[in-house]
Amino acid sequence: MAAKVDSLMGKVKKPTPARLRLLALVALLGLTALIVYPLLARAEPPQAPIFDPKEDDEPLLRDNRQDVLAGAAMLFGLGWQGAPGAPAEIAYMKFGEKRSLWVLGVGDRAIPLIPAFLAKVRDHRALANGLDPQVDDAGELTAYADALAKANLSPVDAIANGARRDVSRTNLLSDPHRFRGEVIHLEGRLRLVEKLPAPLLVSYLGINEVYEAWIFEQGYGANATCLLLTELPEGLTPGPQNDVSVAFDAYFFKIYRYKSRDRSKASQEREAPLCIGRTLTLLKRAPQVASEETRILGISSSLLGVFIGFILCSFCLAVGLILWFRRNDNRVRQRLKSAYTINFEQMDTSVLQNDHENGTSERGVQ
Repeated sequence: MAAKVDSLMGKVKKPTPARLRLLALVALLGLTALIVYPLLARAEPPQAPIFDPKEDDEPLLRDNRQDVLAGAAMLFGLGWQGAPGAPAEIAYMKFGEKRSLWVLGVGDRAIPLIPAFLAKVRDHRALANGLDPQVDDAGELTAYADALAKANLSPVDAIANGARRDVSRTNLLSDPHRFRGEVIHLEGRLRLVEKLPAPLLVSYLGINEVYEAWIFEQGYGANATCLLLTELPEGLTPGPQNDVSVAFDAYFFKIYRYKSRDRSKASQEREAPLCIGRTLTLLKRAPQVASEETRILGISSSLLGVFIGFILCSFCLAVGLILWFRRNDNRVRQRLKSAYTINFEQMDTSVLQNDHENGTSERGVQ
């Protein structure tokens, strides 16, 4: 056995100095790659070849679903690299959030609007729709789509946390440039909700319609505030509303000029603050409003209901008594009719003959 082992060891070739140098060179290159690659990944953030830098200020003018898929694939590939690819992965996630591809976590404030878009908004006009060739409203339409998209993406609690409660309707009308894009908190009475088609620029987010709500604040009479929503709270449907008390937190967008349905005045054009938000918050109805709304001709609704119920019950009782008496009268008539009716067919003919003979004998005696 020992002889076989010695013979096998003799056949094994001893490493030459050239082979040793080659193995050392390969090991040195591998060690260098392991040390240099993380440094390069940390020093050079990933580029974004899928985006055009010229379009950096207009992320909403295109459908970016392909960009989202490409970015997700790149993050998936970076994740397979483990710890060396973590810096590049974090940098790319922040870059994607900046380009509105995704949102990293849920913030505690509403997503801010882009100032460059808000600068193109024009007050004292109708809302831009991009359909009038004589009006250059592409900038305002982009700002409108940006506000709708970010209102729909922002959580309701986050929008409410950053809302300003020290701004009134008067402030918005007197200085719209100062508060444009700010999240404002207002309360009032809801009277009308209408469903409108949403711009095509936000259709890729699943926003196919918006809801136009008209709210009247206390102390401002018939002067309304217009609110555009991406969704309605549970229990609220489009149509006329019976002064429902609501509160909302929304971006102030512009001074909106519209045509009123009130034809009592010479001009039907009115102006109202236009805000863009996600939804409304239904509040409890005020006691004074409820007492005024539930009184008809000076009688409360509860007493009116009792009075109407009493009348209906009296009417039903009278009809029942009439039907009962008529039924008994018919029974009495039937009994009397049967008592005075003689059935000659069933009478005994012998009785008639006897009566006839008795009559004949009486005439003979006479």
